[in-house]
Amino acid sequence: MQRAKVTEPFGYIIKPFDERDLHTSIEVALRRSLAETAIRVALEKEKELSELKSRFWSIAAHEFRTPMTSILSCAQLLERYDRELPEERRRECLYLIQKSVKAMNQLLDDVLSVGRAESNTLKFTPNLVDIEQFCQEIVEEMQFNSSHRHQILFNCQGDCGRVYLDPSLLWHILSNLLSNAIKYSPQGGEVTLNLTCLEQEIILQVKDCGIGIPVEERQLLFEPFQRASNVGQIPGTGLGLTMVKKCLDLHRGKILVESSLGQGTTFTIELPVDRAVASAPHLL
Repeated sequence: MQRAKVTEPFGYIIKPFDERDLHTSIEVALRRSLAETAIRVALEKEKELSELKSRFWSIAAHEFRTPMTSILSCAQLLERYDRELPEERRRECLYLIQKSVKAMNQLLDDVLSVGRAESNTLKFTPNLVDIEQFCQEIVEEMQFNSSHRHQILFNCQGDCGRVYLDPSLLWHILSNLLSNAIKYSPQGGEVTLNLTCLEQEIILQVKDCGIGIPVEERQLLFEPFQRASNVGQIPGTGLGLTMVKKCLDLHRGKILVESSLGQGTTFTIELPVDRAVASAPHLL
């Protein structure tokens, strides 16, 4: 008995034994093993969730503090020296306030969207979308909100009419990829959105000439709060690509990443579409 205890057994049976005793002992041992495994998995999940929450609050606090500090500084500057400030300086303060508010709003949107995705409340509501017009409009919106150092180009190939997609999820996908392309190209340059329309598939490609992504870190890109080690002081939470992956999963789509350090990154998205459904008159 003492030697058996050392091995921490799930059961113990003494010879001689009959078949019924053996079956009973095995069944009890299996149930105990399953119960302990379930408890161990639950504890690991709880630990992982706790670490995730801790990391989130740390990142969120930092990301909120930066734009709030900018807003406060500009507001104090305008309050104290409003009449003495040149018009150009006043415009810079107002622009910085608007930019900071947009950054905070984007952070809130990312957190809420990922929260809905994690709780399985993110809905997939496909509808007919003029994909070429949709891409053109989002490029114009991103260009309007970006600095003059970046030029966003849009190219379209193939017969791109109306396709059956979820416009809200598609907006999350493209806005996150384009904003990342701009953000991680701090020196400016061209950001390109390519649209290729095939018979059963839509291919979207977002290409930049930015800092690139280290090879060993690409497999973690779509995990929450994961950021590449070479981002430096560029702000971000690591939630954007997580949201992109969630939206793509609902579309049954795929995403591929190609990147070279210091030369840029290309994200390629493949979205299946049913053109027969998309062209059905009752859906128009």
